[in-house]
Amino acid sequence: MKKGIALSSLKSEQAGEVFTKTMRGYINGNLTLDEVFEILIKNRKGTE
Repeated sequence: MKKGIALSSLKSEQAGEVFTKTMRGYINGNLTLDEVFEILIKNRKGTE
C-alpha cells in the first residue's frame, strides 16, 4: 500500500488539516517521517 493513499480517503478539508498539523510537526523536528505516516494512516482508519 502506498502511503499517499491515506490522504485520498479522507474528506479533503479534514485531510488538509491533519496533513498540515503533522507536516508542521515534522518540519519543527517534533515528529519523524515515520510518525507522520503513522498519524495519517491512523486518521484514515478513523474515518472509514
